[in-house]
Amino acid sequence: DAKCPPREADARYAPDLDDGVLINAAALYPLLDPQWKDPRKWWVELATAKDRKDYDWAHLARRYWPSRVDQKCRVDPSLGVAHGCFWRDHPARAWAWELRLQDELGPDTRITEAPTAGDGGDKAHRSAFLREQPALAIAAIEKEAVRRMGRAKGRQLVPTMTLLEAGLWTAHPAELWALELRLSEKQGAELRITAPDEPEARAAYAAAHPAVVAERRALLAGLVPQAGLFGGGAEEAGEGEGDDEDGVVDSDLDEGDE
Repeated sequence: DAKCPPREADARYAPDLDDGVLINAAALYPLLDPQWKDPRKWWVELATAKDRKDYDWAHLARRYWPSRVDQKCRVDPSLGVAHGCFWRDHPARAWAWELRLQDELGPDTRITEAPTAGDGGDKAHRSAFLREQPALAIAAIEKEAVRRMGRAKGRQLVPTMTLLEAGLWTAHPAELWALELRLSEKQGAELRITAPDEPEARAAYAAAHPAVVAERRALLAGLVPQAGLFGGGAEEAGEGEGDDEDGVVDSDLDEGDE
């Protein structure tokens, strides 16, 4: 009827269990009416996507209104996750999440997404992000390392940060070398960032910069773990909740995500 926007795209009915009974029944309202009237109402809500009745997280919504849902995915990371375009639309957030999940779920954890419209999926988007936005990628590594160090009584030594992807060390050895030293100074003990290309890239950088190697050796020799780093005192336990000792929020990864 006039209150119900038409489908943007016609497609075969393909129910998705993750959408739930309400959404899957909505698309069948012509078959269910008049014995079951609610599906017709639900279809109108699915078509209009307004306020609390916005169901654009559903696979069925993207099937029939792809442009509308796609536009929202580019703004809302949680919708990007739901529709498998998190890496495409929010690569920096996806990279940060991946680093965190590798600590929480397992070192080989990756956020994987199938290719859509020939875009190459998570592999292509991850590689493009590391190649085109290395500063953001390295900043996320630093933030995650600091998070892993913890705070107050939960502080712990982080000897390594392991990257599953090659490329950053080869293209940006100086930046990663400097980051290692900043993190090592922060915890008072050496931290190394490893990756598939790290041994060769590190060796090449060290061979080309002997003075930098000497400076690093001297700095590491003088490191002493900060007082209370691995089991803080009462004054550390009183630090602001959600902040590290520099007043930086640990993570905004949950912001806007479900």
